Amino acid sequence: MRNRAGSWLLLIGGLCACRSLDVPPQNSRECLALAQTYLEEQQYELALTALGYFDPDALSLDDQSLWYLILGTANHRLGKHWAAYEEMRTFAIKRQFRRHSEPIANLLYEVGEALARRKTGSFLWFDRGRAKAVLKTLVSYYPANPHRDDAQYRLGELAYEDGDFVEARLRFSSISVDSVWNTKSLFRVAMCYYRNLHGPDYDLGEMEQARKELTGFLESRIENPKYRKVAAAALANVHEMLAEKHRIIADFYFEIENQRGGLLHLQLAADKYPESGAGQEAQERLRKLRGPPTPPKTDRS
Repeated sequence: MRNRAGSWLLLIGGLCACRSLDVPPQNSRECLALAQTYLEEQQYELALTALGYFDPDALSLDDQSLWYLILGTANHRLGKHWAAYEEMRTFAIKRQFRRHSEPIANLLYEVGEALARRKTGSFLWFDRGRAKAVLKTLVSYYPANPHRDDAQYRLGELAYEDGDFVEARLRFSSISVDSVWNTKSLFRVAMCYYRNLHGPDYDLGEMEQARKELTGFLESRIENPKYRKVAAAALANVHEMLAEKHRIIADFYFEIENQRGGLLHLQLAADKYPESGAGQEAQERLRKLRGPPTPPKTDRS
C-alpha cells in the first residue's frame, strides 16, 4: 500500500509540473505535490499558496513531515526565517522520528544560523533570541544530527557575546572532541572561566578554577598563536588577582591579630605568584615584618 501511495504522489508531481493554480488543487495530497513542484522550481510564494488550500491532517505522518518541510523551506528561502520555524516547530518536536526528520533538522540549523548572522534591521536583539530558540530545538530534539556541534558552537558564541559565560561554557564544553570547533571551544571554555571573574574581592575558588583552565589550555598541544597570546595575558591577570586576594586575606588576619595567618597568606602570594605586582609587594612586606636576618653566631673560644 505504501509503495502505491508513493507512486501516486510521484504521478501527481509529474502532472503538476505542467499545471498552475488557475485550477485549485482538489485535496491535500494534490496540494503537497503541487507545492513540491513549485519549491523545486524556486517559486516559493506559489508553493506557500498551494499549501494554503488544504491542511495536512488527512495525510500520513510521512507526508505531513514533507508538508512542513516544504512550508518551512519556502518561508526560509523568502527570508521569513522566524515564520519558517514557527510553522514547523510543533511538528518538528512531536514527529522527529518520521522519514523527513533529518532534512527538517538541517533546516532548523539553517534557520538558526540565518537569524544569528543577521546584521541589519530593527529587531536584531529579537533575532538573537530567536536564533537561540531555533538552535536549542535542534540540539534538544535531534542530538544525533550532524549539525549538533555547529549549533552548540553558535549557541556558545551567542551566550559569550551576551556576557552569559556560564551558559557559554556549558555549550562549548558539550562539543565533541573530533569536531572542527574543538580547538576554539577549548579556548572559549578557559576564557569563560576568566571572563566570569569579578576581581580579587570575590571567590578564591573561582579564580583558582580559571587559573587551572587557562594553564591547562596553554600546556596543551594547541598551537594557535592568537589563542595562546590571549590566554597567556588572561593567565597573568588571574595570577595578579590571586596574589591580591591572598594579600587581602593577609590584611584581614593582621587586623584580627592573627599574625600566623597573615604571614601564611603573604607567603602564598610571594611564592606562588612572584611575577605579579601583588606578589612582589608581599615579598617586600615579609622582609619588613621579619626584620633583617640574624647573623650566625661566632665561636669565641
